[in-house]
Amino acid sequence: MQTSFKTFLIRDWRPADRQAAAGIIGQVLTEYGLGWEPEGADSDVIQVETHYQGGEFWVVEQAGQLVGTAAYLPIERGEQAVEIRKMYLLPAARGQGLGGFLLGSWRVRSQPVASMKSGLQPPHLSNRPYTCTKVRAISWPPV
Repeated sequence: MQTSFKTFLIRDWRPADRQAAAGIIGQVLTEYGLGWEPEGADSDVIQVETHYQGGEFWVVEQAGQLVGTAAYLPIERGEQAVEIRKMYLLPAARGQGLGGFLLGSWRVRSQPVASMKSGLQPPHLSNRPYTCTKVRAISWPPV
């Protein structure tokens, strides 16, 4: 994927992004009083190539610098269900509607074209318990 929103470029993750993406996630986790766990809960950031098969991992750039990450994976909770993963934005990228834009992009990208045409329900967006507040804070669904 490659798209833009305001002054941001949202694109597919590349191996060259590994260190910068991990740094962003570690910085935001620290800001919220959480630990960076490269051997545990955050190992998917180190192993994007294998962990996100069937899903997508994006990075957010502004003026050529990475300022955020966003990802989703299909889950077995229901038909077309996806789990929002690794949505982390540096402070300079927050408060500009980017979170809502990313959620809308996930919704479109994760829903099969056939389902959109047949009128089936949109995909269920799930998140881990500690991110629920973040999702509510960015006003789902986007307008």
